Amino acid sequence: MTSILTRKTLCIPLLASLVASPAFADTPAPTLSFGGYLQSQYEDHAESEDQLSQSGDPLNLNRFLIRRARLRMAADSEFVGAHLELNGSTSRGSLLVDLYRAEAMLHYKADDEDKTLARLTLGLTKIPFGYELVESSSQRLFMERALVIRSLFPGTTDIGAVALGEYKWFHLSLALMNGEPKGGAVEFPGRDPNNAKDLLVRVGADTGKLDDVAPLRISGNVSFLTGKGFSPGQPATKDRIEWVDVNEDGVVQGFEQTPIPGRAATRSEDYHRWAVGADLQLEYKTGLGATRLQGEMILAQNMDRNLFANDPTTTGTDTRQFGWYAAITQEFGEYVIAGFRYDYYDPNANELDTRRGSVVPASMTVQTFSPVVGLVLDDVARLTFQYDFIRDHLGRDERGIPADLDNNLWTLRLQVKM
Repeated sequence: MTSILTRKTLCIPLLASLVASPAFADTPAPTLSFGGYLQSQYEDHAESEDQLSQSGDPLNLNRFLIRRARLRMAADSEFVGAHLELNGSTSRGSLLVDLYRAEAMLHYKADDEDKTLARLTLGLTKIPFGYELVESSSQRLFMERALVIRSLFPGTTDIGAVALGEYKWFHLSLALMNGEPKGGAVEFPGRDPNNAKDLLVRVGADTGKLDDVAPLRISGNVSFLTGKGFSPGQPATKDRIEWVDVNEDGVVQGFEQTPIPGRAATRSEDYHRWAVGADLQLEYKTGLGATRLQGEMILAQNMDRNLFANDPTTTGTDTRQFGWYAAITQEFGEYVIAGFRYDYYDPNANELDTRRGSVVPASMTVQTFSPVVGLVLDDVARLTFQYDFIRDHLGRDERGIPADLDNNLWTLRLQVKM
């Protein structure tokens, strides 16, 4: 029997001769590239207060912060590739640095006239749904994605497998993902709480880049998602007595005590969720600069995981979401750019409210009007200012009737690419 030492001794020259063979000699070395960008900004919120919440968190929202600090590293060769991207931010208080993307890829490229591309990606990767979710935050002029996008998809990346195919103008993406993007109201860090995976399909077309020969670019996608959300259930509780000091004398009296019976634990359950979306982008190049029009619309059920996180197993009813946005941006020469976006989101089309003992339909719609203007320096640095006029029904007037909450904000951001 050959010893382990003998096998190792035999393997070393065998591996050396294999690496030196013509097959490996003709394989090009991977191409390494590095990049990234930094977004620093100041925010001013109308609802900001110099107070603390019940949990002790500051209610002051007017501050300087690092919104995104991305560092990318990519290794690509003829058939394989790997992308790694880190993100740093102070949006949630202290500096948080975490993994944003980590992708291992197999791909095929053809350089003939009818260019084709096929790619299989496994790892932490972009969620292939719609347009703004896939678009890089360094390319988007507006400060944040539309509210409907941020509510249904609290994070832009998830762990899973994505297959992409392209032919001429057309592309198709198929994905199986955990369905737990980071940033949701209920998170299970690094884990998928249920066996079901989200299935995503994205079909679209793109006429290509703008140039003097082709001054018009048209692109768009139709997207579909189906999956199962997770309701964690409730732990068992014990019987207890609740005391309310009605007469405020500091003395416990019988009529001020209320028995609260304990309840049995409720088991965790899955529930169905889905989303359908469509988007369209038009870009036209003139002597003044590029004019860009874009819009996106999403209809979903039980998908809000951020703004009004829903759980149909608790409420007993499915919640339907609908949202859309339309935006225009205009370049003025090489150094100035401006834009405007209208954003509409209804987190629950079946919302009800109680007024004077009667149940009446209520509106939870949030509308945002966002003008923005910026200075651009050779596509390396960009200084932008955006004001968000927010119209919603999240406040109450002196009669207790839903009213617009004073929560407008403005943001000044400096972005530098590396």
